[in-house]
Amino acid sequence: MKRIIIGRYLISLLIILMLQLPAMSQGRYFHLKGEAGSGNAVTADLIVYGERISGYLSNPFREGKPCFLSGEIAGDGSIQLFHNSSDEAVISGILGDDGSFTGKWIDDSKEHAVQLTEIYDDGAQLFSVAATESVQPLNEAGGSPVAAFGATFPTLSGENNKQASAILNDLALKELFREKVSGEPSAMLKNMETAFFGHYRNSNAGIDIEKNYLKLNWEKRRLLNVAFNEHGTVCLAMHDYTYTGGSSGGLEICRTLTFDVGNGKKVLLSDLLAEGSEKALSGMIRNAVCDAYDIDPEQQLTDYGFFSNELPLPQNYLLTNAGLTFTYNVYEVAGQETGPVSIFLPFSQLKSVLNPANPVIERLKLKF
Repeated sequence: MKRIIIGRYLISLLIILMLQLPAMSQGRYFHLKGEAGSGNAVTADLIVYGERISGYLSNPFREGKPCFLSGEIAGDGSIQLFHNSSDEAVISGILGDDGSFTGKWIDDSKEHAVQLTEIYDDGAQLFSVAATESVQPLNEAGGSPVAAFGATFPTLSGENNKQASAILNDLALKELFREKVSGEPSAMLKNMETAFFGHYRNSNAGIDIEKNYLKLNWEKRRLLNVAFNEHGTVCLAMHDYTYTGGSSGGLEICRTLTFDVGNGKKVLLSDLLAEGSEKALSGMIRNAVCDAYDIDPEQQLTDYGFFSNELPLPQNYLLTNAGLTFTYNVYEVAGQETGPVSIFLPFSQLKSVLNPANPVIERLKLKF
């Protein structure tokens, strides 16, 4: 999300400010399924709020690896979705009110047609979405710097999901948002927004604006997205982005949570693993990191910016129909020059370390 505040998007923020759009809004969640290219299956979980859209799609051109994209949606339903570090749209097209999407997917400079339909089968859950989007000036003077705050919070819907919804909301708030006080989602987001702008003004009180203008345009994004929603299992991913001015960009932290809707419990990575398989999985992740960073597996990772030669099992993982994604945030296993480390392992590589008797794994109907 580094690209958001810099360049063209800052202009969009100023336009929103001038229009004085209301901060609180009701977002909408879409669970879409279809295909890209020649029969390649795609699943998308998207949240639309105001003029923004974000979410996860399974990339059929990368073994089904889940990818997080965010972007903009116009009044006519036309959307553009981007990777964090790119200014070129990965996916573009039209999202209809009926939940249909028609467009194109650019992968490795190749264009593929995409056709998706909103559908809730295979144990997919309905979600309602609380959202807020606001831009406020530092002061009342003309040409004042601005700060932007945006947040989304999807909540399980349905009469049969009330207890599970309350449990999941509490887990998401405490473990993903890192907030101690729970409450109604819209009110929680409003409180976060108020606290952010209060901190913005208090921290910059008395600063010479003319000399420090570039340091005074701030942004905070707390986007809670659905990353997987099938077989009675939900994975949530929180992208917590903070930018406090300057030219070095902001910092994004990703936190994830896997939840079994049926029993109302968080699913730990250890729950999915066969007994005694932790060391083997750690070795698989290390080999994948070496492959991704072009490192000889016989070499020491510490020679390439990592803090240790061995990698611990991560706190953050995402489950999908295709495999598991493991995420290490900045400073967990390497410094800022390396950035966050994200590794996807398909189930074809993971079957030897998984517990086939685990209910979540069992419902995926993998062939062991």
